[in-house]
Amino acid sequence: MFGPGWARFILAWMVVIEHVSRFQIGKVAVMAFFMLSGYWVTRVFIERYSDGVQGVLTFYLARFLRIWPLYAAVFLMVLLVAVFLPLHLPSDFWWAVPIFGVASHDLDIIGVTWSLDIELQFYLLLPLIVFFMRGFPQSTTKGLLLVILGLLWAVGIFLGWRFGVETALVYLPLFLAGAAVYLYDITPSGTAARLSLGFFILAGFVVAAIPVLRPFVIYGHETHFPDLLFSMAWGLLLVPFIAVNVRQHSSLTDRHLGNMSYVIYLVHFPIIKIAGEILGRDMTDAEKIPFFVVVLLVSWLIYILLDVHFERWRKVIVNALPHARAVTKSRR
Repeated sequence: MFGPGWARFILAWMVVIEHVSRFQIGKVAVMAFFMLSGYWVTRVFIERYSDGVQGVLTFYLARFLRIWPLYAAVFLMVLLVAVFLPLHLPSDFWWAVPIFGVASHDLDIIGVTWSLDIELQFYLLLPLIVFFMRGFPQSTTKGLLLVILGLLWAVGIFLGWRFGVETALVYLPLFLAGAAVYLYDITPSGTAARLSLGFFILAGFVVAAIPVLRPFVIYGHETHFPDLLFSMAWGLLLVPFIAVNVRQHSSLTDRHLGNMSYVIYLVHFPIIKIAGEILGRDMTDAEKIPFFVVVLLVSWLIYILLDVHFERWRKVIVNALPHARAVTKSRR
């Protein structure tokens, strides 16, 4: 089985494909990203930052520094391009600088920031999530946890559907599925993982073959929530696959591909907008091939020139904090 970096790399390209084609496969890829995040950030939090208020604050800073600097760099690049090309930007686009709230107000010049908003909300909620999930380890009390989860999810759906306020509560089942893989040490067999991936792919083909369901995977519906709920259900088929994939060995190349997936995710949509302004129309199928190459090359350059250095500086800053020094000392 391929490593976790390759999985994230493939998911990022699924988002790219959705934005330049009729295939509705990007949203389910984001659902899978939320599950992966649930596993990885829960693991990092438990193993490094879960010992007190100082650890939680250090965790918040560490995750913010992983997300925001590259986002800010791409944000500024888009503004710079807008000086030379008549890109249509929201008049109040500066509201998107802190990321929080973009999923609701949608003043987004990058095009995919809504998911970063949800991701940061999950980071804020993570200490509470871990507290409650650790407090319900027995099978007799897991039912109560599911009831609480259902109520929170219903609140999230209501806020989004009725008031347009999109919160992490809508996506909570996905994040918790990933967190549960780590907290409850869920380890399916390799066969179960392959079946999970197979059923996921088969479900896509079956839905595409049924006319009344086809819009869920081709073009999508005109309303947000039907597509969202379908993508969530479809993505949850991948839980056994993800539970096995995150435990695969990750080589240096695999880690680079996984890290570069974030860059691809950020830059591809602005490149689509720039291409549209230059061409004065949508890309043809033949023009999409060089587009993919441009996205890969630009992502690689930004990763090498910026993101690698941002990550190194992030580690330097976090490791210089009192909490990190105390953890390092305790492990000696």
